[in-house]
Amino acid sequence: MYQEGIGVDADPVLAYIWMDLAAERGYRDLLVERERYWQRLDTAQRQRVLAEGPALYAQYGDAVAKPRMETVLRTARHAMTGSRTGFVNPGLRMALGEGPEANRPVTGDDYYRDAFWEPAAYWCLQEQIWQNTRLRPSIEIGAPRQIRDGGPGGD
Repeated sequence: MYQEGIGVDADPVLAYIWMDLAAERGYRDLLVERERYWQRLDTAQRQRVLAEGPALYAQYGDAVAKPRMETVLRTARHAMTGSRTGFVNPGLRMALGEGPEANRPVTGDDYYRDAFWEPAAYWCLQEQIWQNTRLRPSIEIGAPRQIRDGGPGGD
């Protein structure tokens, strides 16, 4: 968003810092993209990265963000309704209330799966997703339109 100025003023320095945070776990595609961002910066912008980056890392780097996320996962899991013994009724169906999957029906087995709520399993799932995902460049193409150039042949 900062790189392209989507919803905010374009800021290549903040774009780089956020990309550096995204690449913190060493996933190849994110590291490559981070280096592309770095190459676009001039000397003054690189100095600004070094001055401003540590504050964002102190708030959003894995060293603080992972424990914060683990607390949220544990708290949410303990607040769920259901059996304290782990029984999930095989007929249980629910619809997610938020996010890109909102209103998609899920089974109780899927919803209560450890990979979504138990911190070690959650981080393992995230690692598997990122190791098996490659960023693919995409191009948005608008609707086709006819262009008349007025030359021989009409179009």
